[in-house]
Amino acid sequence: PHVRLRLDPNAPPEERSPQTLSFGGFEAIHVEGGRANVELLTPEGVVDVGVEELELSLVNSVPPGSALTTQVRASATVGSGGHLVLTGACMPLRPAEGWAIDFELRDVDVVPFNPLWNAILEMDTSEGMVNLKGDVSRSKGRIRGRIEPQFVGLRMLGRDEDARHPMGEALFSEMLSGAANAMLFDVPTDPGEGQGLASLMEQDL
Repeated sequence: PHVRLRLDPNAPPEERSPQTLSFGGFEAIHVEGGRANVELLTPEGVVDVGVEELELSLVNSVPPGSALTTQVRASATVGSGGHLVLTGACMPLRPAEGWAIDFELRDVDVVPFNPLWNAILEMDTSEGMVNLKGDVSRSKGRIRGRIEPQFVGLRMLGRDEDARHPMGEALFSEMLSGAANAMLFDVPTDPGEGQGLASLMEQDL
């Protein structure tokens, strides 16, 4: 199977979360050797991330209801050499509205995400890797979580590069390389209720 998923932080909530999706009509689904493309839309362009060697398992152990009873397990390679392991659970009848996951993403090249860094920080990278681990959940119209990023060998100012903020890029390289501080967040899924995900991404960091 090959799936293309497009993520737009500025899309209306009803377009970001399909309400008709349901996992309640089966006992188990297993995917081996799957592929997917995840497209993250940013003002600076599209970040297209390839997901290969996808192993996915969805298991319903009890009759479907409002609890997080669909068990999810997944692993995959991400980009040119990253590795993802994910476990979690979701509501079988309305999985977009209630879910919780734990994940670890390792050895991801940061350079393909330059449109994202430019949109958030007005800076880009010339080399480096990032590791991420954390837990994220959605319930009662809010997304909560904890993410721990760790950058390795990060260079945000190339030797022959014309940068918009050369001093800032050099300082950020030193600050982020080797840092492993956790990011905590608790935001509404509807931007009309307060600070949404799109505005969170646009904060002046």
